[in-house]
Amino acid sequence: MEKPLLLLSGALLTACAAAHASSSYVSAYDLHSQWQAEQRLASSTASTADGIDANRYTAYVSGVVDALDGASICIPDGVKLGQLVAMVGKYLDDHPDQWNQAASTQVLLSLWPRFPCAKKH
Repeated sequence: MEKPLLLLSGALLTACAAAHASSSYVSAYDLHSQWQAEQRLASSTASTADGIDANRYTAYVSGVVDALDGASICIPDGVKLGQLVAMVGKYLDDHPDQWNQAASTQVLLSLWPRFPCAKKH
């Protein structure tokens, strides 16, 4: 009885690991699709699904900014999330050749030129 259970557990772990390896990041293409949903929402032409995708987009950008702020980028006080969301979206619009890359990298590349951290002496 233990051997079949052990084999089943091993097969499930292998399947989960393979699934995770194939989808280990959100692509910039996915993020751009969510940005387009954000734009439709702002123009009042959005569907219910667009509302969900727009929220995912904003949450993703916010999470990456929170993770990188103070380390790779330094966002000054007073900068609003809406500004960051728009800057990332414009970058994605302007760089379709990067859509196959990790979305988090594209968020960093879009914000770093405007918000680099001061060099420590």
